This record gives sequence, structure tokens and C-alpha cells, in this order.
Amino acid sequence: MSRTAPRMPLRMRRLRAAALTACAASLLAGCGMGFATWLYLVCRGEAVPRRSGRVGRRAGVAALVGTATVAGGNIVLPTSSTAWLAVLVLGGVPAVLGWLAVPAWTLRMSRWLRQGGDRGARMDDLPAA
Repeated sequence: MSRTAPRMPLRMRRLRAAALTACAASLLAGCGMGFATWLYLVCRGEAVPRRSGRVGRRAGVAALVGTATVAGGNIVLPTSSTAWLAVLVLGGVPAVLGWLAVPAWTLRMSRWLRQGGDRGARMDDLPAA
């Protein structure tokens, strides 16, 4: 004789899925903001070449500010309002551009490291003295 648990009502399943989605979105935004902060702080130092540092700082700041703007707008403003949509666009555009610049930073750093770091880099790639 097999015992099966009673099925959860559809309303409860949808509520649970919405709660998990909200939790995952908050976690993803928090991790993204942490990475953007790390990227900015790493590129601010002198261990990174000037050109790579400039790309990394700009990408980190754009991603951090854009993501924070979108997150704040989602918390404060009612969903689907005109103000919410405006904040979503005004914060989303820099955030997307910042996140799209992260691979460019990675490629610049890999090229610099492949050339031997300080030994084989071009003069404009050397860290500031």
C-alpha cells in the first residue's frame, strides 16, 4: 500500500514559486553588486594596467549604480507605474552596458597577463608608477 502526500493547491504552488523567484532575484542582484564593487576596488589600485583599470572602473561603477537604481525603484515604486518604468530604463541601461563591459575588461587583463604582465606589456598598459 503506497501512501502519497496530498497535492498542494495551485494557489499555494504559485505563491511558493513567486517567493522563490523573489528570493533568487534579490540574491542575484546582491551578488552582482558585490562583484561590481570588487571590480571597481581592484581596478582602482596600481596592480592593474591603466587602460584595463579604466575599463574595469567604468564597468564596475555603471553596473553598481544601475543595479542599485533598479533595485531601489523596484522596492519603492508600485509595479507597472510610469515612474517605475522610467527608473527601470534609466537604471537598466547603464547596468546592462556595465555588465557587457566586464568581458572586455577580462580580455584586456588576459592579454596583459599573457604578455608577461609588466615585462611584455605596452607602455600604455603598464600600471601607474
